[in-house]
Amino acid sequence: MFARRRPSTLKPLVALALFVLAVTVSACAPHKPTQSGFLTDAPAVKGQGYTSALIDPVEYRPVGRTPRKADPADMDALMADYRKELETAFAAHFRIATKPGPGVLRVRAAVTGYTLANPAWNAASLALPIGPRNGGISTEAEVVDARTGAPIIAQSKGFNGHLRNAGPAAMFDRDRHAETGLRQHARTLAEGASAATR
Repeated sequence: MFARRRPSTLKPLVALALFVLAVTVSACAPHKPTQSGFLTDAPAVKGQGYTSALIDPVEYRPVGRTPRKADPADMDALMADYRKELETAFAAHFRIATKPGPGVLRVRAAVTGYTLANPAWNAASLALPIGPRNGGISTEAEVVDARTGAPIIAQSKGFNGHLRNAGPAAMFDRDRHAETGLRQHARTLAEGASAATR
């Protein structure tokens, strides 16, 4: 006769972790690439000899209904954060310029949609059969010749926060998912601009 095994105390914890992972990954993903009309409607050109980048103020160009009612303070903070991330990302490849000139790129960017995480709801989702309310961001951005406006590279991107791309702590920080997306979008644009102008 086999001895009865003692119940494992890890099973409930593993089940909870798998549940949280499932609902976090399966939560709706509203942020996708957008087409707001912000990007220059012209074929990209190749360019070399660029040493500097001029970062324009970021604009807000909402597309769709995310969020349903934008908060002006949130919009201002996100636009300021995106410009800061762009400056940091481009400073790794170019000098940051303050005015147009020879060898200068101009960086234009817009936030086209955002959501912020709901920490209280997400805390409840750990114990209740409800999906989390995570944050995210949609952006459009382009790099053009600062003197002629000729486009060199453009991108439209969406970012939706979950465990795999922001970690569990971000679920309990209202802004972290959107900020993570802005950082990733800025780095991708700067790296693309550097590769396109070599």
